[in-house]
Amino acid sequence: MNPLDPRAEELLTQDALEGLDEAELRELQDLLGDQLDPERDTFARAVAGLDLAHTDPTSELPAHLRERILQEAAPFLREAPAPASIAPPAAPSAPSPGVVVPLPSRPRAALPWVIAAACLVAALVALWVRPPPAPPQIVSVTVTVSVPVPPPPPPAPREARAQLLARGLAPIPWGGTKDPAAQGVEGDVLWDNARQEGYMRFRGLAANDPRKLQYQLWIFDKNQDARHPVDGGVFDVNAEGEVVVPITAKLQVREPTLFAITIEKPGGVVVSSRERLVLAAKVPAG
Repeated sequence: MNPLDPRAEELLTQDALEGLDEAELRELQDLLGDQLDPERDTFARAVAGLDLAHTDPTSELPAHLRERILQEAAPFLREAPAPASIAPPAAPSAPSPGVVVPLPSRPRAALPWVIAAACLVAALVALWVRPPPAPPQIVSVTVTVSVPVPPPPPPAPREARAQLLARGLAPIPWGGTKDPAAQGVEGDVLWDNARQEGYMRFRGLAANDPRKLQYQLWIFDKNQDARHPVDGGVFDVNAEGEVVVPITAKLQVREPTLFAITIEKPGGVVVSSRERLVLAAKVPAG
């Protein structure tokens, strides 16, 4: 069903409530065409039903509504028995043109279909004027998740030693002793005093059993008592070929003069007896 033209609805409402003059009726005819009579009938019934539903049943209807209801109800009144409160007419049973037949005082029982039609028309009008539903809104949500990036792993000792060499640091070669573990050992120590970082390189150093003994590095500092050199950490040699071991000094080294390797018990010692001094690397003066 298409919605009515607003002007047509206005004229139909006026027609149902007050009536139309000839000019307004012609205008409505032009707007509705073949739908004129059905629409007039629908609006008249709706208005009549609403009026009956909201007013005193003993009150009088507007004259134009009363006349229209009587005209539409005439076929039914001819067939239905006359109410006891209305005397039968003296001459022809059908109402003559222009003669107004009295309306029964309680038309509610005779016109239940009018109320139903009024409800239907009201529902249809509500559907016509109801705006279309708004389209669903799309909400965009941006979620930012911060994932911590782990720091890169430190370079391997061999790679880190190469970086120190690339910065121009000069390695200090190891010198062997009479200890059997020092026989045929080659290598050097590389130390960056500014960064307190260094690495030891060995080739031919005998592998040790860490359950029985371990190698320990000692760093002699010019500003420290020679009886108590800086502990450079314990380490193991368990592979043949060249081995690179990082230096882990327990204290800050200010002016290193000598790096020495001893053999100690597992875990190392605080003060070495130096009974087994294996290697030593003297720092050049200047």
